[in-house]
Amino acid sequence: MTGTEPGHRRYAFGEFTLDATRALLLRGDREVRLRPKSFEVLLHLAEHAGVLVERRALMDAVWGTTVVTEDSLTQCIIEVRRALGDRHQRMVRTLPRRGFIFEADVRPLGPDAAPTAEPVASPRTIPAQTPPPASSRLGIGLFVALAAALVAAAAGGWLLANRGITTTPRVPAPQAPERSIAVLRFLDLSPAGDQAYFADGLAEEILHLLAQSPGLRVTARGSSFAFSTGNSDIAGVSAQLGVRHVLEGSVRRDGDSLRVTVQLIHAETQAHVWSRTYDRVFDRILELQRDIAADVAQALHVTLLQAPHSTSPSAAEAQEFYLLGRHLFHRRGPGDLAAAERHFEQAVQLDPRHARAWTALAGAYNVRALDELRDPAYRNDEQRQALERALAIDPTLAEAHVRLARHFVVTGDRESAETAFARARQLGPHDPLVLATLAYRESRDGRLEEAIGLAQRLVEIDPLSALYRGNLGHLLLAAGRYSSALTELRRAQALSPDMADTDHDIAVTLLLSGRLDDARQHLASVHDGPRRDQLQALLAAPAAASAALARLQADRSALGLFLQAEVAAHRGDIDLAFDQLGAALRAYEDAQVRFTFDLPHAITLSPFLRALQGDPRWAVLHGALAPPWA
Repeated sequence: MTGTEPGHRRYAFGEFTLDATRALLLRGDREVRLRPKSFEVLLHLAEHAGVLVERRALMDAVWGTTVVTEDSLTQCIIEVRRALGDRHQRMVRTLPRRGFIFEADVRPLGPDAAPTAEPVASPRTIPAQTPPPASSRLGIGLFVALAAALVAAAAGGWLLANRGITTTPRVPAPQAPERSIAVLRFLDLSPAGDQAYFADGLAEEILHLLAQSPGLRVTARGSSFAFSTGNSDIAGVSAQLGVRHVLEGSVRRDGDSLRVTVQLIHAETQAHVWSRTYDRVFDRILELQRDIAADVAQALHVTLLQAPHSTSPSAAEAQEFYLLGRHLFHRRGPGDLAAAERHFEQAVQLDPRHARAWTALAGAYNVRALDELRDPAYRNDEQRQALERALAIDPTLAEAHVRLARHFVVTGDRESAETAFARARQLGPHDPLVLATLAYRESRDGRLEEAIGLAQRLVEIDPLSALYRGNLGHLLLAAGRYSSALTELRRAQALSPDMADTDHDIAVTLLLSGRLDDARQHLASVHDGPRRDQLQALLAAPAAASAALARLQADRSALGLFLQAEVAAHRGDIDLAFDQLGAALRAYEDAQVRFTFDLPHAITLSPFLRALQGDPRWAVLHGALAPPWA
């Protein structure tokens, strides 16, 4: 075949030739291997060079009516970039939240062009994956938002703003202990390129098993999944995550056949501690997860705790429903929570001994109650039943204990809640969900130093989480530790520039530390709204300050009245501050408000209100604060 037959489509760009008819990418006269779907993605982009190709249009062109997640497209894009050597994204350019532009000068090759070479075997390029999208913010104030946000994940983290390859901001990490590890996202090398959710889920399950080892520090999913197998500088991963070891892996699933290749790397020496390929049938997926985790633990000379596992004939099928549910739970797109709930329900129907699926189901019920349905009673009894089923199977599940504690708080059973909290803390001293819940609880009760300690531990195990760094900064601000607060808030801002509340907290920190000119300069970054009006009332020139205060005083919502109370307290008008806080509490009676603004927590943490705490009215006010929803 010469490539000169009628209808034969070939294109040239740079040193590459793209042969559409034979599905070949050549660099000079040598073939560059691409999986079929990655080739189709490249071909579609090349045939539309120079124009924006929307994500959805690209997925429709390549996959048609087949249902796949955006992760499948993301992996194809990364594989294409790897094949083209497009490390800096100059050839395949990402437009955040929109699509891609192929920037190369593409020339169609006619029948007189030089013939293409026959393919020459070359090693398969290992693609890399991309981090998940950042979650959306809730409520006001970084730590105030945690009342609803921390139930959203077993600490999924707030990482990067967009899909596509993104530069992870460099933040200092503590000295890594020798027995520490990060599990990067596994690659999907499956022929159809549609198993990204499964590759992610397998890596997460291995991470979970390793995290149970008392002698091993394991970086949380949120931060470790910011890096991708085959596409990450191991030394950079080590420096940012504070680990000595990195686990990379790839998954190839073809029907019932599974091939998983993993390699354990010592970050300092870049040496492979070991690498291994596991060939299994899909029905042995649970055994595979445990085998990989056990081999890693043995290589690191730590003990892997043995958790109960199901022997149900449907265990593998249930695990697939569970992993897809986890994928949807983390992704959190429109309709994903309801779909995750259905997948978890299917998992426990197939395998009633699947303890983690029962726990995940309770979590999905709880998050939907707060995040979508705004109904704290949504499936409340079913939440408890699911958690009790999980703990009957595996009483060591820290996540189940902490979710059960939250259930008892909602139902007013404080004694049972305290027991469950204590058990969760004992079992999950490094579990992000446990630490986040306890930090929120301690801060809401006014135990700031205890909350700060918990928040610092969260940052150690999930150092690239903008949410956790922002929460730590907010707690330090509440404690009057302005220099440290500013450091953490600016790190949070570097990790996620779109987090609007961070700008407000930075301006407040500068204001209260006496850096008024810097605070005024930073005020320009604060989004329009009542929080900005509050700062303008305190920082702007007299005319602008009066106008801002008038706008704020017109706002009779719980939030508006609370912000007015802060202004009054800062100006020394203590009587007015107490009056406005009382009015804010009355406005807070509306149950729907409580899902977006946790007024009791805001009052407890407000650095502006410290001047009120010596007044006898403060104890009366604090005693009137309503308990949290969860």
